[in-house]
Amino acid sequence: MTLSVDRYPLVKGDNVLNVKLADASGKPVTDAVVNVRYYMPPMPGMAPMDFNTQAVLKGDKYVLSANIPMEGGWKAEVSTARPGQPAASATFNLDAR
Repeated sequence: MTLSVDRYPLVKGDNVLNVKLADASGKPVTDAVVNVRYYMPPMPGMAPMDFNTQAVLKGDKYVLSANIPMEGGWKAEVSTARPGQPAASATFNLDAR
């Protein structure tokens, strides 16, 4: 599982995130449900910034738009589910400026 972005660091506002999945032989996986939770880790005195969305398959990758409301460190938790396969997940660190 890999996560890429159209520009890095992310910007305050809309950003495009891409998730690529491959099976054990390296073949692209195109039959998964891919959910992404992106959030800024909690800080004292701040309201939580926590968002969930489902990525959409486009070609051999899953694509989503993430609206980042604030600069700083963010995390993206990617969860995948495939028919007949165990669920998989990974967490990625992101930075917005």
